[in-house]
Amino acid sequence: MAYMDAFKSQTHLIAQIGESNAHLVWVLGLLIQESDLASLASEALTDGSDDKKIDFIHLDRDEGRIVIAQGYFARSPKDTAPANKASDLNTAVAWLFSGDVSSVPKELR
Repeated sequence: MAYMDAFKSQTHLIAQIGESNAHLVWVLGLLIQESDLASLASEALTDGSDDKKIDFIHLDRDEGRIVIAQGYFARSPKDTAPANKASDLNTAVAWLFSGDVSSVPKELR
């Protein structure tokens, strides 16, 4: 699995934010073509106790898109994400777009 070897080479990022969060940032960095992963993590990673089920949110004004993600890192190829991950993301998007901006936690603003 060459892609996992490429990910595992991100030792500094993994040490800084943990393997699961680093994988999420690395994959989404590839998607949005962002090479400064440490900066992307500090700006877009929201994983925490009041994250409203959003682990990553990135506003890309140049492309006119918002990237929102709920992460899960499988430690083995046989692992599967819990069934609630998809419904968590649906809940997050619904909350984000219908929520009162003044009630949005600081990390999501």
